[in-house]
Amino acid sequence: MSYREHLGMVIEKRGDGECVIALEADERHLNSSGIVHGGVIMSLADTAVGTAVQTLIDLETYRTVMAQLNTSFIKAAHPGRLVARGVVTSLGRRLAFGEAEVRQGDTLVAKASGVVYIQRRTPPAGEGSTQARP
Repeated sequence: MSYREHLGMVIEKRGDGECVIALEADERHLNSSGIVHGGVIMSLADTAVGTAVQTLIDLETYRTVMAQLNTSFIKAAHPGRLVARGVVTSLGRRLAFGEAEVRQGDTLVAKASGVVYIQRRTPPAGEGSTQARP
């Protein structure tokens, strides 16, 4: 089971540099104050931006890794449906930039901007390994 599936995220739309993801927030998503945990909201934004980038690249050759995610929390989210919309704002050979909004109904819960690293899955012959060196 993937992390996305574990949290209960459902991809509702993906294509052309855009991704819409929904989550039905329940008790497991709440912090000790009874509101949706910020990590859940950031996970929605991360996944929406990353998946939006993936719609524009060759996934057999490349994978994506979020390098930086800046999030502003606007309003508290409560149990119920949350929707994140991620869009690619700039796509380069190795870096992509994107933005996401997370909403609960008409209420803007959070805004995020991210930098996504586009990494080759297997190095070309002679270029060595992508594994970290000691």
